[in-house]
Amino acid sequence: MQVTEQRPRSKAALARRRQIIDAAVVTLAELGYQRASFVEITRRAGLSSTRLISYHFDGRDELMAQVASQIIGDLGAAVESRVRGADSPADAVRAYIEANLAYMDGHRVEMGALTALLFAGALRISPEQGSTGVEVLKMIIDAGRRAGQFRDVDPAVAATIVQRAVEGVPLLLRDRPDADLVGHARELVEFFDAALLRSAVARTST
Repeated sequence: MQVTEQRPRSKAALARRRQIIDAAVVTLAELGYQRASFVEITRRAGLSSTRLISYHFDGRDELMAQVASQIIGDLGAAVESRVRGADSPADAVRAYIEANLAYMDGHRVEMGALTALLFAGALRISPEQGSTGVEVLKMIIDAGRRAGQFRDVDPAVAATIVQRAVEGVPLLLRDRPDADLVGHARELVEFFDAALLRSAVARTST
C-alpha cells in the first residue's frame, strides 16, 4: 500500500479544522450520532457549504474519529498536568480522579458527544489513547505499594478498577445531566483512599 506524505497544515487550516470539530461536538451532543450530518455541522460551524468539511476531512468517519481524539487528548493533557504536580502516589491517584471529573464537569457537551459516539458504536480511539490511563495508574499504584503507602494490591487490577470508575462518569451524565461531579469526585477519592491506603486498612482492622 502506498503511503502518501501529509503536507504541513497552515495555521488557518488548523483553525478551520478545530472550528469544524467543535461544531461536530455540539451537534453530536444535541442531536446524537445518526442525526449529526454535515448539513447540521455546517450550520453550527457557521460555514457556507458542507464542501468545506469535505475539504478538511476525508469523510464522516475521519471527522468523528478526530472529535474523539480531540476530546480525549484535551482530557489527557488536563489530567497529566494535575498528576505531575502530585507529591506522593496517593496524591497522584486523588489528582487523577479529581482532574478527570473536573474536566468532565466543565466539558459536559464534550462528554455528551463521546457518549453519542460510544452508543452508536462509532467511538474510535487509538490503542495508545485507550491504554494510557490504566498504564499511568498502574505505575502510580505500583510505586505506592513499593513505598509502603498502599497495601499489597495487584497494580493492574487496582488501576483498571479506578479507570473504569472514572470512565463511567460520562454515562452517569447521560442519565443525569445535572449530576454533582464535585461531590462525585469527593466520594470516589474517599472510596479509593479506603481501598488502597495501608493506613486505612490498619484502621479498619483495629
